[in-house]
Amino acid sequence: IKGSINYNVTDSTLAENLDNLNKKKPVFVYCRSGVRSMQAAELLKEHGFKVYNLAGGIIDWKAKGFPTSQTDY
Repeated sequence: IKGSINYNVTDSTLAENLDNLNKKKPVFVYCRSGVRSMQAAELLKEHGFKVYNLAGGIIDWKAKGFPTSQTDY
């Protein structure tokens, strides 16, 4: 999704970058199917972020015809 930043929840990438995110702004998370992004959402909520998870992930997003910034996921 255009403008998104990729942080990996399965390694320490997201946890290491929490200080780079603004807690005053909502955070929108997504992954391929919505499972890993739910893990990311929980971590972010635990650290005081307002979080929205894209249900169904990028698969559903693309299936509904919404734009992406690259052709391969």
